[in-house]
Amino acid sequence: MEFKTAYDMDGVLCENPASTEKTFFKMNGEERKKRKEYLLSHYPIAKQLHIPKEEEFIIITARKEKNGVKEISRAWVDKNLPGKKVQIFFLQEAKTYKNVIKFKAEIINKFNIQNFYEDNLVVLKGLTKLVKCSLFFYENGNFTPVASQKSSKISCAVDKTLQA
Repeated sequence: MEFKTAYDMDGVLCENPASTEKTFFKMNGEERKKRKEYLLSHYPIAKQLHIPKEEEFIIITARKEKNGVKEISRAWVDKNLPGKKVQIFFLQEAKTYKNVIKFKAEIINKFNIQNFYEDNLVVLKGLTKLVKCSLFFYENGNFTPVASQKSSKISCAVDKTLQA
């Protein structure tokens, strides 16, 4: 299979899990345990947001494949995107912006992806410096092209996100 398109999973193909006040790194042991349990219950029933028109594509997700997440994610894809030929890549390192951007760029470049769809402006801004494919920002059911790292729209939006 030759893949030309890739999608982020959470926030593009399916709804994001509810956010938390603390990052995972700042949670104590009990909070981390509850967060993992929540994610394992959310992933199988996450609402579908977008159905790709492509028959073959890659999903590049910042989900970790541990604790059954790989199998749960595959089951969600099989149920919600029947008949599609999909390869899923999971983040292997700690979930930091730096690691997520590096990971997604590596997969995009390895497979010579032409179009990538993402819902996180910080990730998109980082990718503009590392990939040559067309990038699209997903928000409220719409895909907005991201021109380049010089795009004022993405820079302003990212600056606002980082200030919040």
